[in-house]
Formats: sequence, C-alpha cells, structure tokens
Amino acid sequence: MSFGDWIKQQLASCAPAGQEVVPAGKDSVLAFWACLRQDWAFFGICGIIVGVLRGLWPGGFEYAASLPQQLFAGLVSSAVLGVFLFAALVFIGLSSLLPRDFLLGACDQAVLRVRQFASVMTAFLAGYGLIALIRGAAQGLPLGQELKSVALYVFIVPVFCVIFTAPVYFRGRLCRLLAWVLILAGLLGMALSATGI
Repeated sequence: MSFGDWIKQQLASCAPAGQEVVPAGKDSVLAFWACLRQDWAFFGICGIIVGVLRGLWPGGFEYAASLPQQLFAGLVSSAVLGVFLFAALVFIGLSSLLPRDFLLGACDQAVLRVRQFASVMTAFLAGYGLIALIRGAAQGLPLGQELKSVALYVFIVPVFCVIFTAPVYFRGRLCRLLAWVLILAGLLGMALSATGI
C-alpha cells in the first residue's frame, strides 16, 4: 500500500467526524457560555476596578502603545492560556488513542480548566476594556479604532477557547490520524507558547 493510499484510508475512517463538527462547536460554545455566566459579574467588576486604579495611578494608562498591548501587558499572560489550550489538545488526542479512564479524566479536567481560565480572562478584559475605552474617549482618541481594539482582545480568547475545546466532543472516539494531528499540534503549540514565539 502506497503512502497516498494509506492517507486516503485514514481520511475515510475520519469522515464521520466531519458530520459532527457543528454539534461539537455548539457544545463547546454552550459549555464556555455556562462558565462565563458564572464569572462575568465578579471578574468583570475586578477588571473595572483594576482599570480605574491604573487610570488613577501615575503613568497608569499611556497611550503611546496600542490599546490591545495595554490590555495584555502585565495583566494576563497569553502564554499561560496558550499552554493550557494546547495541553488540552494533547489530552484529547491521547484519550482517543488510549481510551483509559485516567486519560479520559485528564482530558475532561484539562478542557474544564481551559474554559474556566478563558472565562475569567474574558470577563476581566471586558471590564478593563470598558474603562480603557472611557479613558481613551476622554483623551480624544478615535472611539471606533479603540472599540475595535478592545473587541478584538475581548472576543479572541473565547473564540480560541471554543475552537480548541470543541474536539473534546469526540473524546475517546477520534480516528487515529486526527488524534495524532491534535497531539502534534498541541506539542508544537505548547513549545511555541512557552518560548514566547
């Protein structure tokens, strides 16, 4: 059997997963929303408080840098979230290759922690971004541009969370080729996140 035939055979065995992409995405969105509903009030208020304190503190808001950089600089670590996201992919892939109870449990825990961490970050950044918008408007910065910057960083975390945790829908039943792809992508992503590339 040639390599091309082997790939075709592997893809044919993965075909049923393609039919369940929409339910997997919907499941991931609903699971993230359930976490966010619990976190938005408390962590959103925390973001507002930190935004106000940074605005009152000398040199708290310096608009020389772009607002997205201001949002992430010194507040939350995108590298930590990246490692969590990619570790979840590794566990999802491993739980399909070796459907053992401890791996299935580790997979569930990794995905739950990713959703919780992403939910906290999203709520915090939304509150912080609101204060940054108000401060930017008070200083005469273009509101549309600042709004796009805040929206980008508030919504990018949930989007990545939903995409990277959707494969857990197939936990323990992904075809071998897709499981290996997730593991390799996860390991590469973890290495890049940890090195800050």
